[in-house]
Amino acid sequence: GYLSKQIKTCSEALMGIGLIKYREGSLDDAVSIWKKALTFDPKNRDVKKAIDKATVQLQKLKNIK
Repeated sequence: GYLSKQIKTCSEALMGIGLIKYREGSLDDAVSIWKKALTFDPKNRDVKKAIDKATVQLQKLKNIK
């Protein structure tokens, strides 16, 4: 009950903070924050997709440099 709600709240908050970092262009920070979100909710598909997308973008940026 209570603990599950708190865990969900933490996961959602971290997802939101990660999105802010992503939109700011801080992809490394976003991925790091999203990985923390997975510790609260390891099955969260949205977080996993966000990590995958940002990781691909980071790789492309490294290939350009």
